[in-house]
Amino acid sequence: MYLPFERLVSMLRRPELCADELDVFLAIVSWVDAQRPDRLPVAARLLRLVRFQLIPADILAREVQAVDWLFNNNECMEPVWQAYKYVLSHVNKTNN
Repeated sequence: MYLPFERLVSMLRRPELCADELDVFLAIVSWVDAQRPDRLPVAARLLRLVRFQLIPADILAREVQAVDWLFNNNECMEPVWQAYKYVLSHVNKTNN
């Protein structure tokens, strides 16, 4: 929560980062919430680093719905919507 933005981005971009995507998402939310007024403007840039499509849709829905500030920012929600589209397209392919 105390890392500067650029250091956090650097850590999240490391190829050797071995973390569950949900944990990455929750860590970003915690980081933003620690100083929300100052950090909210860069939240979308961080959220683009999360591979939301690797998070099961039911868990994604439950965890995302708990973060109220996401719904107030279309740029923050864009990667989440893309993940839902990805999941739905794969569900439809499986059911056909």
